[in-house]
Amino acid sequence: MDKEGVDSLAQIMRRQRARFLNEFRQAEEGLETIAEDRESELEEHAQEEQSARFPASLDDRTLSAVKRSTGR
Repeated sequence: MDKEGVDSLAQIMRRQRARFLNEFRQAEEGLETIAEDRESELEEHAQEEQSARFPASLDDRTLSAVKRSTGR
């Protein structure tokens, strides 16, 4: 292969490399967004569970307080 052919092939490979790097960066950004969304969803779910359990814990405390005050 002559110098011109080598230069042409090197240019093609540089363009492919740049395209692959760009695709990789985009995929990485997408994964980061998914991870952030997932973390947010998990945090929201934990808050919902805590909110759902809160009234039950109040009921248990109220019941315990009533039992103590009535001596039962």
